[in-house]
Amino acid sequence: MTMATDSGHDATPAWRRPWLSAFGLATVVFLSGAVVGAAVASSLMWRHSLDSIRRPRLDPDRIVEQMREDLGLTPEQEGAIRQVFVEHERKMAEFRAEGFEKMRILLEETQAAIEAVLTPEQAERSRERFNRLRERILPHAPGHSDTPGDTPPAP
Repeated sequence: MTMATDSGHDATPAWRRPWLSAFGLATVVFLSGAVVGAAVASSLMWRHSLDSIRRPRLDPDRIVEQMREDLGLTPEQEGAIRQVFVEHERKMAEFRAEGFEKMRILLEETQAAIEAVLTPEQAERSRERFNRLRERILPHAPGHSDTPGDTPPAP
């Protein structure tokens, strides 16, 4: 089924050459894997960055240990510095709680203003979208879920 040309080369159409088809398929599979891998990695990094904003972690023991090594802290200094970090974390949790509450109020005001322009049916669909978006943005806001560790510690 091959045609010979004057130069003696095979004139089989490119799509009929098995090695070329295999190479094309391998290229498509490789590129598809790269795209999917990049999308998954991007999603995981985005989720991790949001989690670190929502619930930053402070490890006072590790910091105090490093300070002890670098500065030669006494046991009394270690205890006092550890207490400073405990107080700092409590205050930061309060600030985060206030910030999340302000963000929640702003999001609800924005949604209400949008709904004022929409028909009742559009407003209902918009509210559903808004609720999904809010859960993505503020799912672990202090006072917003039952997840342990999300509420600020008691003073």
